[in-house]
Amino acid sequence: MSRFDKLEELQPGDVVADRFELRKLLGSGGAGLVFEAWESTLRRMVALKLPRSDKAAELLVAEGQALAAFRTEGLPAVHAVETHEGLPVLVIERLLGHTLDQVIARHRDGSMPWPEAVRYLLSIVDTVQLLHRAHLAHRDLKPENIMVCPNGRVVVIDLGILRQERQFVLGSELSGTPDYIAPETIQGQVKPGDAHLVDVYALGVVGYELLTGLLPYPAEELSELFQQILHHPTPRVRAERPEVPYALDVLLASMMAKEQGDRPDSIDAVHYQLSAIAEGRSLDPRGRRLRVVAVDDDDDYLELIRSCTEQLQEEVDLRLANEGPKALELLREDPCDLLIADLDMPQMSGMELFMHVRAMPEARDTLVAIISGTAKPSDRALLTQMGVIDFIEKKGQTFGLLVERFESLVARAAAARAPT
Repeated sequence: MSRFDKLEELQPGDVVADRFELRKLLGSGGAGLVFEAWESTLRRMVALKLPRSDKAAELLVAEGQALAAFRTEGLPAVHAVETHEGLPVLVIERLLGHTLDQVIARHRDGSMPWPEAVRYLLSIVDTVQLLHRAHLAHRDLKPENIMVCPNGRVVVIDLGILRQERQFVLGSELSGTPDYIAPETIQGQVKPGDAHLVDVYALGVVGYELLTGLLPYPAEELSELFQQILHHPTPRVRAERPEVPYALDVLLASMMAKEQGDRPDSIDAVHYQLSAIAEGRSLDPRGRRLRVVAVDDDDDYLELIRSCTEQLQEEVDLRLANEGPKALELLREDPCDLLIADLDMPQMSGMELFMHVRAMPEARDTLVAIISGTAKPSDRALLTQMGVIDFIEKKGQTFGLLVERFESLVARAAAARAPT
């Protein structure tokens, strides 16, 4: 009998590591077992986590080390890592309450008030901020891994696959729970330093589920689920809950964006926007609407841009120009937060306009996106290196996808204005 087999035979009443009397099994999964136990020495109730494999044993120790580095209400307190039958036993705080998935189960009809959902998200984001500032990514954020205690305390648990952000290697192992996995994780393309965006994506899914009671991609087969995550349009909360604030709908959609560059670039930006929504503040810290200038020599495309941003009128002040010099004139009169420019214009190209804008002191903080139907890879590479944040193809885009792209750009502009 292996040492792991011996763990499987543990029953309430058994004593582990000489002083922990098992009271009841709290949970069982592929990685291990979790028991409630009575610690006789200090006379307190604790939770014991025991591994089911050598890999799980390694992760258990890593989880204990990670938890020991923090002192926060948002993470369970770690008491010790003990040994039983030659295997590590993680001794942590015994949390009372319900998991967030149990809370969501009571609101499967999408009845959770949106301010309550935002409060849950803010509590989770507070904790994830601490992890990210320590250059750690959780990698398995989901309602099942979030505890809601009777006093309202929200605790992120199960840090078993926590990892240093810069330890990620392209093509590394798939980790996380399928419904909450980011597209780049499925494709094995999580780059070193970008693991925090995997957590941002998962939190977007959690937010969607809190508000709608549904998962964004309701596939029955894993292969179908991955195809939907990779290729289906991002579902919108307001399609299920029209009363939800538009800014919250846009934020969650941007968090679940398929491209990393379309998501808020940090958990701090997510926190800023959620706080603004919760408090009824403008997403612009200066108390005004975001200013957007769009320039294209094609009047029909300008009208398309106007149509795409009509839903954002409460947040966006949109001005249109049909040539580069006119756009520069608008920018000199009143600098904008986001410039959307066509690359191919006869009088002044988008690249020339971009270089003029970058030379304007009053526009040094303006974000720039390029639209084009003919851009070459070399053009994209050069403009990206110069600071262009996004490229939008003119051809082959449905109206719905264009709306999603423009909304993501506006969300990024709002996030860029968040205080640091």
